[in-house]
Formats: sequence, C-alpha cells, structure tokens
Amino acid sequence: MRRFLVAAACASAVALTACTFQFPGGSGEVDDDADRRCTKITVPSVNLATPTVPTTLPGVGIRPCLSSTLQPDMAATSEIQNRPAQPAALMYYGDVGPWHSYAQPGALVVTGRGNYADQPFKDISLSGGSVLLYIDPILGSNGSLQPDWDRYGRLLKDASEFGPAVPLWPGMPQASRHGWLLDFRPYTGNVLHDKLPKVLDAMARENPHMAGWFIDDVGSRSWYPGIDWGAVSTADKQAYRDGAIEITQTVRRIADKYKLMTVVNGTWTAGDGGGYPDYNQHGNAVVDGGFIENHRLDAFWRSYADSPQWASQSPLTRGKRIMWASNEDNCTTMKPYVDSNLIAYGTCQSNGGQAKEPWGSFHRTGLPSKVTYR
Repeated sequence: MRRFLVAAACASAVALTACTFQFPGGSGEVDDDADRRCTKITVPSVNLATPTVPTTLPGVGIRPCLSSTLQPDMAATSEIQNRPAQPAALMYYGDVGPWHSYAQPGALVVTGRGNYADQPFKDISLSGGSVLLYIDPILGSNGSLQPDWDRYGRLLKDASEFGPAVPLWPGMPQASRHGWLLDFRPYTGNVLHDKLPKVLDAMARENPHMAGWFIDDVGSRSWYPGIDWGAVSTADKQAYRDGAIEITQTVRRIADKYKLMTVVNGTWTAGDGGGYPDYNQHGNAVVDGGFIENHRLDAFWRSYADSPQWASQSPLTRGKRIMWASNEDNCTTMKPYVDSNLIAYGTCQSNGGQAKEPWGSFHRTGLPSKVTYR
C-alpha cells in the first residue's frame, strides 16, 4: 500500500489530496480499479511562481510533490501550439548525436526499439521535450523471434506473457526485406489486437519519460514493395483498412489513459485506402498527426498535410494536428514545408541515421513530456 498526493492549485491556496492506494498484487502502479481513501488538505497563501509548502503535511507525514518542476506535467492540459514549425529528430540507434540540443521544451524525438530507456531520452523528457517511443505493430518475422533487444516487439509479436505468437497474414507474400505482414485483420479473437493494448500499457508504465508513440507502417493501405496492392482481394483491402483503424483506436485509448500523444507513419489518403472516419478525406481523426517521409511538397502533400480530419477526434490536440515532414539529409526540400506553415515539425536527416543539430529554435507546444498516471 502506498500514499500519493494529488494537487490542485489556485491563486491563493493549494488543495492537496492525500490518497492511499491498494495495489492488487503489489504492482506498484495505480490500477484503474484500485481502492482508494483520500483526505483533502488545504495549504493557504502559496506563491505559484515559486511554490512553498510545508515539508510535511499535517496528519499525513509525507512530503508534497508540488514544485516548479511540475511544469512539464501540466503541458498536456495546456493550449496546443503547433506553429511555427520547429526541429525534430529520429534517434533510432545507439548514437543519438547532439541530444543535448533537444533537451528543452518543444523538442520532439523518436527512440528506437532498443534504446528507448537510455538516459538521454530521460533527460530530454525532464527538460520538457517530448520523447516518442517507436513501435511497428504490423511487420514481423516468418518463424524467427524478434531480437532480444526489442523488448516490446517480442512481447507483442512472439509468444509472451500477453499471449501466443501473432500469425502472419494468410496468403500475403513477404512485404519487404524487413519482414512479413502480420495478421491484423479485425476479427474476434485476433491475437495482435488482443495483445496490443497490453503491450502499450506496459510501455507507458515502464517508461514514465515517454510522451507517446510513433506508430510506424500503419496506414489504410499497403505501400510495401513486396505486396502488389492491385492484386490484393477486395475483402483483404477492406480488412487491411479496418485493422489499421482498430490499431489507431487502440493506441488512442491507451494514450488517453496516460495523457500521451500519437504520430502515425503510414498514409491515410482520401479515396485510396481512405481517411478515417471519412474515407474521402485525408487523415486519421484519432491520431494527433502524421509523418510525411521523403516527399517534396507538392499539391497532393499540401492537401494531405492540411486536412482538417487529422486529430479532429483527439482529446489531446483537438484538431491542432501535429504534422511532421522528414526529408533525407536535405533541409532544402524540407524548407518548403516549414515555409508553408503546414507542419509542426521538420527533420532533414537520413532515415534512422544520426540526428543533426536542430535547424531552428524551439518553442513550447503544450504537448506532453511524460506519462501522467490517472
């Protein structure tokens, strides 16, 4: 049994609630169904700029956690500022380059599958930056296990404490040199859809420094070079779309549980795979934004980035879409996106290569910088 403080502040006083939580099985995390007993305590005359409260609270005997360092926690409930565009970085591998330059409010970085718990990411989070954990839920191996260092890939795709191994999509050829398409068709009892929320929940609980997920490869149609989309049956095309929608809905649900964000790398194109919920409109309403990877800005990508369907059902960004354009090692082709005022973030970096020094300055966004437990 542990005690926690829940604080609500106003100009003249701070109302703190001391709660005792009973954790089933001693998990150490607040469970949705935890029994709780709370006592409200008011500490008057608090200067919110530099809060000062007693070192212990009367009748409770535990230290309050109110301090100016809570500012990043408050970001998830503040007004979202998605313009002007600012730098972001892909830090998939061990050498994360000039990470110190991204350790400030407004910065956005993506971890890899194995380095997500490294200290630089914790420091970026602590400084108010947003750290997205990478996950590709739909591409797997044909009979071999995920690498030892890919903890969450193993938990999701291999046989694990969360369920059996996820099977391949029946009849689909190898998608790319990186793997095979997993079966994410949205039928009752689908292994991937059963395990995904459990894995996402574990990621949030084990990585309090994370700000959300970078969901790779999830779109309403396939662009894998090994899959001839024109030869795919109508039924499988519909199942692909519906399964991808269900994945984004699941990520949204877990993200909302912890006040986190989601960015998807996969196309949601009007009339070609379709947007969601409106098939004839670009974008996915339940994610906070999309990733535009190595495409020069033209009329199509302008309309894609500017679609009001993006994030329109997100309780976090509430339609203020977090669009992100990345062009390999070429800030010249990324700059038109910045100048167009269509994106929140821009990257000029080879895919997965070493991050570069930021190309511009940062500003606060109101996006989360860490997990917030309910």
